[in-house]
Amino acid sequence: MRLGFTADQDNADLPDTLLAGFRTALDTVLHWRVPDTAEEAAFELRAELRQKADSLYAVTESFGNSAWVLKNMWHGFPDPAEFLFVGFDGQGDIRQMGYFEDWPSWWHRKGVKNNEIPT
Repeated sequence: MRLGFTADQDNADLPDTLLAGFRTALDTVLHWRVPDTAEEAAFELRAELRQKADSLYAVTESFGNSAWVLKNMWHGFPDPAEFLFVGFDGQGDIRQMGYFEDWPSWWHRKGVKNNEIPT
């Protein structure tokens, strides 16, 4: 999957170990949902993630792990890419991360009309 020019620039600053897991997740069918209040609060407590994106956009859980997609209000060069994928292990440590510009068509968002989460 093509990530886009801006995403490629942003991903150049991330460790290869985080990017490898992100690229695997991009090829996986994932079922996302709108974050709840507790997850929004957890995002607000993660200063290292709030420095990279503006809001928590979607969440998913599978096999004891979880992942978030963060969204930037202002995106596109010279600003960051629109989305940031962050994958966590069962203890909440970040194990996957990567920027991308277009939502994969095989990632489904539950409970939202036309596969679009309202912002």
